Amino acid sequence: MTNFKELNSLILDSETREYLERYVEYCNKLQEQNEQLQVQLAGCGVAALGGLKDPAKPGDYGYSQSYQDVVSLRLKYENLLKEL
Repeated sequence: MTNFKELNSLILDSETREYLERYVEYCNKLQEQNEQLQVQLAGCGVAALGGLKDPAKPGDYGYSQSYQDVVSLRLKYENLLKEL
């Protein structure tokens, strides 16, 4: 049985094949970015709920400036609660 790649090489001209390969690469990169953004968003939710025991740091996969903003707000909130 012929696999998809072999079938493409038989049916598609080289220009179309190259375009499709670039498109697949682009889609893969978008998928990777989407997965990282999901992790970053989940981190914001965890930080908002007080999960600050082991915070992400710049350069970590789950770190973003939004995450840092949420951490900062959570710490301010916790400090205000202590003052009550």
